[in-house]
Amino acid sequence: MTVPVSGAFSANNSEAVHRAAVGGAGIAMLPHSHVFDDLRTGRLYNIPRDYILDPQPVYIVYRSRRHLASRTRVVIDFLAQEIQTALAALARRAALADMDNPWLV
Repeated sequence: MTVPVSGAFSANNSEAVHRAAVGGAGIAMLPHSHVFDDLRTGRLYNIPRDYILDPQPVYIVYRSRRHLASRTRVVIDFLAQEIQTALAALARRAALADMDNPWLV
């Protein structure tokens, strides 16, 4: 499905998009984890409920695996674990809230 959009606001930062959506600037595509409380309280609404987006990848960018500093490896491992924990929590919240699509706002 292709949806043409236009407007004066454009951003590639999820927090900026989130604030704009809460402020009434229009429709936003945001991770459910960023807007769960807004959905629960009615500040934002989940539309359309029958459309499911593919999960978007998350990248960790670093110079090279060659001579990778141990502290960098620790950060990468920590982030990977946090993402897995967040996805599991998100799945539990979605099941409890009876939300069909935790990826679309």
